[in-house]
Amino acid sequence: MRNAVLIVALGALVFVATPQHVPAQTSSRNAAYIELLGSGGLYSLNVERRVRDVHIRVGFASWSFDDSFGAGETDMVTVPFTLSHVRGRDNHHLESGGGFTLGHRTFTSAFGEPTTSSGFVTLTGLVGYRYQKPGPGFIFRALFTPLLGLGDDDVAYPDRGFTPTMGISFGYAF
Repeated sequence: MRNAVLIVALGALVFVATPQHVPAQTSSRNAAYIELLGSGGLYSLNVERRVRDVHIRVGFASWSFDDSFGAGETDMVTVPFTLSHVRGRDNHHLESGGGFTLGHRTFTSAFGEPTTSSGFVTLTGLVGYRYQKPGPGFIFRALFTPLLGLGDDDVAYPDRGFTPTMGISFGYAF
């Protein structure tokens, strides 16, 4: 609970400290980008829509990895949802916001044991740099994306409790 309060407090502090009279000068309403190591996990493919001053983003990712010592394979699916504010002038912006990631993890044992499957919800924050020209064009984002895994230890993603992470995004606004 204390970690959730810290994430909300950090997001509120960044939002309050950001000048509200300097909206981002981006005329593009839509964007598509790939994010590496952010709120979607290993990677995520994302689409974003600007509605007034709020950027609404939804993404999707799916990947597999072998667990320690060949015990089996884990398949992950994540769907990050975030709302953010983008502030700044010209091409350089401060982006801040938050949201959640829905996901599903399936473990298949290498020893023929039954498969286990579980869903999860992870709260996420975001604050960082966004490069975007006023019109259509290239987008670059470098963000601090703290995660708060909810649920039991075997369900929470990436782990139960607070996990500091960072994400880098490359894409196109249109």
